[in-house]
Amino acid sequence: MVVAGCSGGIGNAPASSTEEVPRRPARTYRALTAGTRYSCAIATDNTITCWGLNDYGQTDSPGGTYRAVTAGFGSHSCAIATDDTITCWGLNGSGQTDSPAGTYKTVTVGGHHGCAIATDDTITCRGGVLSGQVDSPGGTYKSITAGVEHNCAIATDDTITCWGNRNTGGDHAPAGTHKAVTAGSHHTCAIATDDTITCWGGLPERAHALSGSPDGTYKAVTAGVNHSCAVATDDTITCWGDATWGETAAPAGRYMTLSSGAFH
Repeated sequence: MVVAGCSGGIGNAPASSTEEVPRRPARTYRALTAGTRYSCAIATDNTITCWGLNDYGQTDSPGGTYRAVTAGFGSHSCAIATDDTITCWGLNGSGQTDSPAGTYKTVTVGGHHGCAIATDDTITCRGGVLSGQVDSPGGTYKSITAGVEHNCAIATDDTITCWGNRNTGGDHAPAGTHKAVTAGSHHTCAIATDDTITCWGGLPERAHALSGSPDGTYKAVTAGVNHSCAVATDDTITCWGDATWGETAAPAGRYMTLSSGAFH
């Protein structure tokens, strides 16, 4: 989910901690996703609202009604409409917003690429090909997540398969069975079927994104650039990794779900 030379891309910290960006409108929502310095959400009327940085049209929300939305580490997003087709928008330097034909259950976007699980449970990927991240594996799957140059998916037998950049965990995955997986920019975390969290991958200079994977049991996890967060089984949020921009300052209270962007 990186765009080389772009402000706010992977490897670039936010330009200013006081920079003003458009705020989320006051509505009610049922799903959200965080990208690099922008976010999108699906309102309770099934429409999409996006806010934040808009240098490539990544917050130009599409019309229509949707049931899922995903924002990338780069500057593009995709969503699944209520008719199960995919719509993508934002930066399209590598064909990452060329929406695939057919119908789909879920979609995820990375740096210059995106992947989706079709209604027959197979995986389709498109966009950048630098590290093999669009070389879709065979088999059937029920969950998928994209990092900058790697992907991981949970197969229908609950095992994890990863592919893409070997330096970011694209060539290996933990053994055992898992119920959730999330790819950060260069690392990945998963929730096993016993509700514990395992993380792997990561460049050496970003090792702090993996350190201190929390003890306890969890029901949701999300990974950013140098941090990760999770919702525990008691509905509280725990975050770990880099805290330069307040990424690990988890709010008090009880939550249903969460999403990590690059620096938020």
